[in-house]
Amino acid sequence: MSYFTKYLSDYLPKPLTVFLFSAKNFKNFDDNMILLADKAFLVNICPPCSLQGPEKLKMSEEINYGPVLLEATIREEWIDFNGHMNMAYYVLLFDQALTNFLESHDLGLAYVRDSGKSLFALENHVTYQHELKQGEPIRVHFQLLDVDSKFIHYFMRLFHRDMATASATMEQISLHVNMANRMPARFGEKDMARLLDTLDRHREIGRPREMGRSIAIRRHSPAKIKKSASNTGQPVTSAGAIIRRYPK
Repeated sequence: MSYFTKYLSDYLPKPLTVFLFSAKNFKNFDDNMILLADKAFLVNICPPCSLQGPEKLKMSEEINYGPVLLEATIREEWIDFNGHMNMAYYVLLFDQALTNFLESHDLGLAYVRDSGKSLFALENHVTYQHELKQGEPIRVHFQLLDVDSKFIHYFMRLFHRDMATASATMEQISLHVNMANRMPARFGEKDMARLLDTLDRHREIGRPREMGRSIAIRRHSPAKIKKSASNTGQPVTSAGAIIRRYPK
């Protein structure tokens, strides 16, 4: 078990600081730290030790939502013409948190290089709940939902770090793949044991309310639609949606 894995399991009474990595320009510090040479993300993993004030709130939220695997600050280049962080960078932050999870379970860069196996994302669903602006601090919580011999199913929540406001969530499934033939592959026995151990602990967190959510335009009851249409003077489609007419 790596130091990082043991830290997440036992909550060592001191913060661990790591740098995330990418596929290019990386340099190993030691067995547990990797520096990303271009655009490094500084990650602080805060254990639930003797905390006061806002830090005590964070400890409680780790219990409710899973461990914090990423902290960052919203950058200027992530802001779009609406004046808030563009949707693509939410996924980037979630992906960096996932990278930390994989590293903590010995399934990261060294694993890919040594075993010739990796994890590919198959499907995800993102909800955007509150906008984020430049300079605001965030944190990402990770929860493992399910595991089998070839798949992992997980859920992440992105919060404004100081306001404890949920900004976004992402549910995703990844497939374990043999990099040589790009075909599904079973996890090794030790890797599976680590994942199942984490799954047992994360099941205590509870099911996320956004889990399994589908995407669609929400429809009201026929009576409510008729009342709304009469109040607005707008026609209604056969599917039950009010046609909004805007001035030219």
